[in-house]
Amino acid sequence: MTRTPFRHRIAGRLWLGMMALVAVVLVLLWLFQVVFLERTYTALRIQSAVRSADALAAELADATAGGASDLLESFVFRTGMDAEWFDADGRLVLSTSGSGGGMGGMMGQSSWAMMRAAVLPAALDGVPSSLKMTHPRLGEAFDVIGAPVRKDGAVVGALIAYLPLPAVAETAAVLKRQLLLISGVLTLVALLLSLFLARSFTRPIRRITDAARRMADGEFDAPVDVARRDEIGELADTLARMGRGLSRVEGLRREFLGNMSHDLRTPLTLIRGYAESLRDLEGTPPDVRRRQLDRIVAESERLGRLVDDLLDLSRLQSEAPRLDLRDVRLDALAARVADRFRERAEAVGMRLSLEAPEPATVRADEARLEQVLYNLVQNALQHARSGGAAAIRVRRSGGVVRCEVADDGPGIPEAERAAVWERYRKGTAGAGTGADAGGAGLGLAIVRSILIAHGASYGVESPPGEGATFWFSFPEAG
Repeated sequence: MTRTPFRHRIAGRLWLGMMALVAVVLVLLWLFQVVFLERTYTALRIQSAVRSADALAAELADATAGGASDLLESFVFRTGMDAEWFDADGRLVLSTSGSGGGMGGMMGQSSWAMMRAAVLPAALDGVPSSLKMTHPRLGEAFDVIGAPVRKDGAVVGALIAYLPLPAVAETAAVLKRQLLLISGVLTLVALLLSLFLARSFTRPIRRITDAARRMADGEFDAPVDVARRDEIGELADTLARMGRGLSRVEGLRREFLGNMSHDLRTPLTLIRGYAESLRDLEGTPPDVRRRQLDRIVAESERLGRLVDDLLDLSRLQSEAPRLDLRDVRLDALAARVADRFRERAEAVGMRLSLEAPEPATVRADEARLEQVLYNLVQNALQHARSGGAAAIRVRRSGGVVRCEVADDGPGIPEAERAAVWERYRKGTAGAGTGADAGGAGLGLAIVRSILIAHGASYGVESPPGEGATFWFSFPEAG
């Protein structure tokens, strides 16, 4: 058998699918982190700096000189930004780097004065502002934030804070390096995990496939060694049940072939024996000749019934039977079938009774329904005890007509009740003791096929030691 390439197997497809998903996630993650990380992080950092500056400006309005110095130092420690406090006239009151220090010390007073003038007037007018700038000598970017200091609703000064943006860019670079490490670890973990998951899914499937292949070769009892509680486990259990069912059907088929061979050989042997006697023996008395001819006719009829049953069952199970549905008096039909069997039962000392106290009409194919009753009564007479009785009962109740055919034989063990309807099944309990001993075991299979075609309910009841009762029911025809 040609081995399927890995990429075409379920394991390969699962692995490739999971790796493709991981690749898409990593691409999206890198796209957002590399392309938008620094821009987004910078915007968020500036927004946070603006909120911190506004909060400090609100605290400075009520602070003393010493308290204001502590507030500014705490601000620098928490945010990493320098800050300067101006009064309402624009004079520097306090700076985190000393008088005239801070950004002014790095950039020169003229450059800083020019930059400060971009945000200070707006802050003194009560308008918060934020401006991104570039160091004139170093080329490094920073953000200058102006926040008005208010007291009792009036602007009493301004707070100027600056945020060095290179530190933000460095933080973004650290995050990118971490992302690279995370991507490598994630790819390795995804690779190993996807291989493990793919194998864990496909290993039981391969076992199921091997078991199914062995069953296809006729080894119906091949074990399906899969212990799972998911859909794969259900599939394995279903395959195991199918194997047991096929094994049972195969056993029944072999039993049926043996029974059918015996049932066909017996009348053929008798017919040939009687025919040879008529041919070879001269001067046979007329009464003996007549009995031999009658026997030949009877065995020929038995052969004909066997062949008819085989053909009938084949037609019923190979295609949907065509039913001629009409209103049928089931009580009258039961009486007609009982009359056909009553003389035969009495000839061997058995009784066949009929209980149909009131008219009962159903919608059915009359010929097929008569065949059902015929087979059920014949089965009852076969399995009734010698000198015993069988009964046909037709009852109406709640819009349903139920027909029962009962015998007083040994009954059917509970383990065998579901199998009595099998086409290859030939019951053994009590077989051969009644008026119609023998048979190929096809009658009940034909009954089931006809009742299924009608959509009727059917079953068998057999309390221990009380014989067996086969029943079927139809909705009452309106």
